[in-house]
Amino acid sequence: MKNKPSWLSEFLLTISNIISFSPNFSGFPEKAFFNIYLPVLILIPQVFTTNILAPNLSSAQMTIIPIFLVFIFSRLQRWKFSLNDLLVTGYAGACIYSEYRSGEKYLFLVAQFLCSVIAPYFLAKTLITSSQLDVRFAQRLVFLVFVDVLIASFEFRFQFNPLITLPAHYFNVQREWYTSYRYGLPRIAEAFAHPILFAIGISIAFLLNYWLVKNKFWSKNFKHLPSLFLSKGMIIAFVLIIGLILTFSRGPLLSCIFGTLVIGAGFSKHRLRSLALRALIAVIFAVMIYYSFHQYLQMGQKMASDTEQTAIYRINLWNEYLKLIWMQPIWGWGQQVWLREEIFLVEKHTFSVDNAYLYLTLLHGFVSTALFTAVGFWAMLRLAFYGIFQPLKNVQLSSLMFALLAVILTILLSLTTVYMGLQIEPLFFIAIGWAEGVMLANPNKLQNILEQQTYVFQPRLAEEYKPVQRSQET
Repeated sequence: MKNKPSWLSEFLLTISNIISFSPNFSGFPEKAFFNIYLPVLILIPQVFTTNILAPNLSSAQMTIIPIFLVFIFSRLQRWKFSLNDLLVTGYAGACIYSEYRSGEKYLFLVAQFLCSVIAPYFLAKTLITSSQLDVRFAQRLVFLVFVDVLIASFEFRFQFNPLITLPAHYFNVQREWYTSYRYGLPRIAEAFAHPILFAIGISIAFLLNYWLVKNKFWSKNFKHLPSLFLSKGMIIAFVLIIGLILTFSRGPLLSCIFGTLVIGAGFSKHRLRSLALRALIAVIFAVMIYYSFHQYLQMGQKMASDTEQTAIYRINLWNEYLKLIWMQPIWGWGQQVWLREEIFLVEKHTFSVDNAYLYLTLLHGFVSTALFTAVGFWAMLRLAFYGIFQPLKNVQLSSLMFALLAVILTILLSLTTVYMGLQIEPLFFIAIGWAEGVMLANPNKLQNILEQQTYVFQPRLAEEYKPVQRSQET
């Protein structure tokens, strides 16, 4: 791709930093994280980069640097230690050490992990729940993805992504991004650039919206719009489902179904029994899928349909690259070495690495992969434990824990079909940090805060929902 005028892209990408530093716009790191970083992350494609502070930093990575610095100097006293602090920093440190061992330049990777792993995790852990922003943060994230899906209707109709194609004339882009097709139809991607990554983002929004709707955290109508036949939350859910379908991404769709099964247990009076039953259903479903894929693999790719060929392709990834993994099993090849040798490796092994765990193991070895999976599984295990044993009256809190469990599970399952990049990496660590903040908070106090933000619809008394504090019986 032709080099773009870097001075223009670097100038535009520093605007978000100036706003983040300005007390007139941000005031506090909570407001900057909520009102600046999250919209930049969700609405702006992260494929455009600059080299001002470090090589190849995206707009979201540039934006979070000043917010994290202000957080360190003004909000660090809110931080409470948990085991995942060690696992997250250990994961980042293992990846950086892997790059250092490869003999290549590794300082760029320090900046990447600081901006996409460390900062999102600690900001989410320390700021969201302690600032009573759980409901507002979920609403903001869901609404931003909802807006993305609405914009994606243009991409589906005209078969090009306006959020990438138009700015690409003025910004540095590491690779070409085109609208892909499946079943003869365009796959929407919008600000997430890749349809599978977009499907993961939509799945996250759908699960959080499920939690918001069930707990009546949404108002009845959209502000400044007339009353519609469906409530605000249901309209958002309907649009998100349509968007998820139009990505034509089977992995995130199936993962979202599993996540929906999990989140429903948080509203049950018998949470342990409900979760066990739902887990049994999910296991049976997963075994059926596995045996179907196994039959496709034995059938042979020539006789298989397009869907079956994709299944065979996913399974063969490990067979093709396992020998390369065992050449550097502990610390991996290193990112720069892998990218430099990728042309040779792809010519020899004709499969691209569309699996985050496989790709992470190739780049940074089994140590990094083990630490990454430990981060997710440790958070999910504790969320399930805390959610199951909450008092029955704490339905808002228990359902929030199951919602975060479902989000983390959905991301981890979806990553078997795509690399972890762009928006998904920081969103995953935001979810992990948010979960840590929820579990470290005083449960009764947090339940009261969530309870006071619910709405009860009174159609004869008002056009809007009326906020009320629920009694202990409900």
